Amino acid sequence: MRRRRLDPARSEAGDTLIELLFTVVIISIAASALLGALITSIVGSAQHRGLSVDDTLLRSVAEAAKNQIETTSSNIAGTPLFKSCPTSYSVQYTPTMPSGYTVNGYSAGVVTLSNIAYWNGSDFSSSAPCSGSAIQEITVTASGPDREVQTLSFVVRTPNS
Repeated sequence: MRRRRLDPARSEAGDTLIELLFTVVIISIAASALLGALITSIVGSAQHRGLSVDDTLLRSVAEAAKNQIETTSSNIAGTPLFKSCPTSYSVQYTPTMPSGYTVNGYSAGVVTLSNIAYWNGSDFSSSAPCSGSAIQEITVTASGPDREVQTLSFVVRTPNS
């Protein structure tokens, strides 16, 4: 049997403890950076989804209100809901509200719109007395579960114009 002779000039193959520790530290830093980016992406996605639902809800309410104010009958005679100087409009909104989301003035399938401004020839004003304005700006506000508030303004006109 032959014995192997140790050669002092030959280097030992392998890694030292310091090299392994540096490797572990570098991998840990990279993993934490990736995890942080993933968490930021998830939070941003949830916020965007909430804002998208708010926006869709606002547009849906605005379209329903505009349709009912300008074209839908408010009584048997078949006249639209449009009024010359209203303090509010009550419009039907039958789709169910998503859980955690609210529209100001919504209750049991009816949205009461009371933030109305009147066109005075140069801009919309809610403080000036109304002089039979045929153009009105209505603002609707919605909020989601994370309490981010969005508003949407839309214009309605007298059905005859």
